[in-house]
Amino acid sequence: MDRDDEQTPPTEPVDGPFICPVCGFDGLSEPPYNADGNGSYEICPSCGFEFGYDDHSEGVSHDEFRASWLAAGAEWFDPDQRPDGWDLRAQLARIGHETDADDVG
Repeated sequence: MDRDDEQTPPTEPVDGPFICPVCGFDGLSEPPYNADGNGSYEICPSCGFEFGYDDHSEGVSHDEFRASWLAAGAEWFDPDQRPDGWDLRAQLARIGHETDADDVG
């Protein structure tokens, strides 16, 4: 698969909510990518992916990062921003990703 296909920014409303295409967190402060595909350099407080760095500079796809994050236990990058009653499956469902216990380390 062509890496560019994996990094195609999702279409989102201009005023939010802005969803992390890696983990499905729906509280980003801005779109992860602009119309030209440039990353915002915002770091997702849930998975820790930095848009424009981890993908463009480091060459890590969303799928690769997600798999590593899940294998490491899906720990919150910024635990202070973890919502009460957080549900990993519901969060991942926002991006069409289903997971089971075997996916999470």
